[in-house]
Amino acid sequence: MRALFLTPYLDSLGGGEKYLLDIARAYHDVGYYTVLLWPNPHIKKNLVARFGTRYEFIDINSNWHTRNPLSKARFLAQSDIFFYQPDGSYPFSLAKKNIALLQVPDAKLMGTGSWFSTLKRSRYLPLYNSRFVKRYFNNLPHASRRGHVLYPVVSDNYFLDLAHTHKEKIILSVGRFFKHLHTKKQEVLIRAFQYGLQTYPQLADYRLVLAGGCQKEDEGYVSSLQALINGDPRISLHVNAPYDALMDYYRTAQFYWHAAGYGVSEKKSPMAVEHFGIAILEAMASGALPMAYKAGGPKETILNGKTGYLFSKRSELARITAQLIDTPQLYNSLQQAGQRRAKKYFSYTALQQRLKTLNLI
Repeated sequence: MRALFLTPYLDSLGGGEKYLLDIARAYHDVGYYTVLLWPNPHIKKNLVARFGTRYEFIDINSNWHTRNPLSKARFLAQSDIFFYQPDGSYPFSLAKKNIALLQVPDAKLMGTGSWFSTLKRSRYLPLYNSRFVKRYFNNLPHASRRGHVLYPVVSDNYFLDLAHTHKEKIILSVGRFFKHLHTKKQEVLIRAFQYGLQTYPQLADYRLVLAGGCQKEDEGYVSSLQALINGDPRISLHVNAPYDALMDYYRTAQFYWHAAGYGVSEKKSPMAVEHFGIAILEAMASGALPMAYKAGGPKETILNGKTGYLFSKRSELARITAQLIDTPQLYNSLQQAGQRRAKKYFSYTALQQRLKTLNLI
C-alpha cells in the first residue's frame, strides 16, 4: 500500500506541514509506504530537525516536479491514496482516493470555475482543519459539500503530568512575529498586560513572555513591540526561540493569551482571524490556561468558561486572569478539563480514530 503527500509549502516547516506529516505518520503506522513529493531530497533532514525523529520514516520523491502532466497522472494511479494541500491548482489524479487538505479560508484554493478545473477538483474529497474553515468553503458556489473536518494534532510531549508540574507566574503567547494578514497581534497582548499591571494588583508579580519566529523582513515589527514595552523587565520577547526553550515556557506558564484576529469580523475578513490555532491546544495540553480572541478556530477548540476563555475586549484578558489568580480551585478545574479535551479531540490517537471513522485508513 502506498500513500503520497504533496504540498507547495513544505519548506516553510509550519503547522500546516506538521499536520500533513502527522497524517502520513498515521498511514505509516498501519503499514503504508509513505512518500513526500518534493524536488529537494535534503528536505527530510530539515523536517526531522524541526519536528523530531518520529518523522524519519517518510521517503522523499524528488522527480515528481520534472514529470509532465500525463506522467504525473500515471504515477498517481499507482497509489492507494493521495493527500494534497492545494494552492489553487489540482493535479489530475487517478489514485484510488484523493484528499484535498484545506486549512485556510481562501476562495482561491478552489481554483477556477472552468469545466476542466471542476473535473479535476471533483476527484478530491476535502478535509478541513476546523469547522470554521469548512463553513467558509461550504458557502462558496463551486465548493464540494461532501467534505469532513480532521483536526490537527498536539504532539504527545505537550501532555504534561499536571499533578507533578510546577507552574510559575508567567503568561505566555507563542506565534510568529509579523505584521501581515495573519498577524498574531502581540501589541494587543502587551497593552492588555500593561493595563492589568495598572489595574489589578494580582498581576504585579507576573511576567508576559512573547515567543515566536521572525524573518528578517519582519524585524521592524519586533522593534515596534520593543518600543511599546519601553524597557519593562516584566515583558520579554523571545525571538526565534529554540524548541527546548518553547517547551520550557509551555511547561512553566500558568496562563496563555492569544490575540490573533483581534478587532476583525470573521464574516467580513475570515482570512485575518485564527483559522485553527494549534498553539492554543499545545498550551491546554501543557496546563497553561488559554484565553483567546472570540473569532475563528478558537471558538471550537476552547469551551468558554469550561476549558479556558474567549474574550472580545482587551481589558477582559487582565480581568479574567486576575479573577483566576484569586480562585485557584477554579483555575485547577479548568486546567484539568482543558487537558482532557485536548487529549480527547486533538491528540494523535484522536486523529487515527477519525481517519478510521471516515473510512480513509
